Amino acid sequence: MKEEKEKSQANQQTLSAALSFGASILSAMFSRKLTSAGNISKVATAARQSGRAYQERQDISDAAESKQTLVERLAELDAEIAAETTKVQDGLQPDALTLEALQIAPKKSEINVSGVTLVWQPWIARMDGTVEEGG
Repeated sequence: MKEEKEKSQANQQTLSAALSFGASILSAMFSRKLTSAGNISKVATAARQSGRAYQERQDISDAAESKQTLVERLAELDAEIAAETTKVQDGLQPDALTLEALQIAPKKSEINVSGVTLVWQPWIARMDGTVEEGG
C-alpha cells in the first residue's frame, strides 16, 4: 500500500518536473533573452522539481526495503511462535507429566451425613454353591 502510494507520488513529481523543465526551455527559446533572470528562475524551479522526483523514487526504494524487512521479521516471529508452541505442547503430553500421590484426610468438621438408607435384596443360596437372586 505504502509502496503504491510512493510510486504514484514519484510519477506525479516526475511528470511535473518534466513539464516544468520543458516549459522553461520553450520559454527560453521563444523569449528575447535566453539567459534572463526569469528563464534562469524557471530552470532552477524545474531542477528542484527534478530533485523532488528523484527523492520520490528513493522513497519507493525505501518503502520496498521496509516492506521486505517487515516480511522477513514476520517470518522470524512465525518460526519463533511455532517453536514455542511445540515446546509447550511437548511439556503437556500425559506421559511427560510426573504425578505424585497425595493423600488428604478429611476433617471431622468436613464430614456431613445427611441420611442413612437400608436396602435389602433377596437372594437364595443353592446346595451346589450358586447364588440366585430371588424375587
